[in-house]
Amino acid sequence: MRATLAVLGSLTAMIGTFQGCGSSAAQKPDAGNPDGAPSTCTVTLNGGVVSVHSCAVTFAYDGTVKATDFSLSTTNVDTATVPNLYASIQIAGNPARGSFLSTNPSVLQGLLAVSAENSTDAWSADSATTNTALTGTFALTITDVGVATSVNGSSFYTNTHGTLDSMLVPVTVGQTTDAIDAHASF
Repeated sequence: MRATLAVLGSLTAMIGTFQGCGSSAAQKPDAGNPDGAPSTCTVTLNGGVVSVHSCAVTFAYDGTVKATDFSLSTTNVDTATVPNLYASIQIAGNPARGSFLSTNPSVLQGLLAVSAENSTDAWSADSATTNTALTGTFALTITDVGVATSVNGSSFYTNTHGTLDSMLVPVTVGQTTDAIDAHASF
């Protein structure tokens, strides 16, 4: 799951770059938004790390496993001196509006991680699965699933909107014991 998260984080950043999501400068219109309004994605971190970042979101339905995959990452992933947030959450079933908590049985797996400028500093929130215990918390709320493009039984969604709130706990020995509260709006 952690290796998948790293790959998804890189992919999400690339997709956000191509779609214009999350630019900290002037926003580009979202091609999936018929009224041409800008697409925005912002992450605010408080606690053990305090910062604000632009971000990118990927929302897709995998017809093979019959689950919806959500991923989010800060778009400054190439900047080693700035904290980065990565999130990967898999929900059973078709994309739907609603709230999905780290403790919901419909959340098949979820991992959020923050890495800071010092590579030894890391925080995480994990959903409980057969392989991991619940660590920290998260709540993903989808208010608009967006516009679907279907390919071979799977769908990729653009213009998805909602929020992600989480409390991430330190996972590295010797670092601060302060948790991080993260809020993303997309």
